[in-house]
Amino acid sequence: MGDAEMLKQTVISVISKAIQHGNAGGEIRVITRSVPNGVTLEVRDSGPGIAPGDSPHILNAILSSRQVTGAGGRPVGQGLSICKMIVESMAERLK
Repeated sequence: MGDAEMLKQTVISVISKAIQHGNAGGEIRVITRSVPNGVTLEVRDSGPGIAPGDSPHILNAILSSRQVTGAGGRPVGQGLSICKMIVESMAERLK
């Protein structure tokens, strides 16, 4: 439950990031699972991934506004942290 349009845009953004950071000709998997009180969405791509030291911080808005880099050296994370904040905000309103 939540803002359907905002949720749709958030899912599109996460999948777009997978396309943007994935390898050309690579694979993207979108996996959904039903869980108590909702659903989980997992997006995986075949890109270079997140630099090992940055992976614990990728969804932290403060750190990702700095230059968190993927294994390929490209900056990542700010869009994902925004998506996380949107989803958490919707969840908080539903409590």
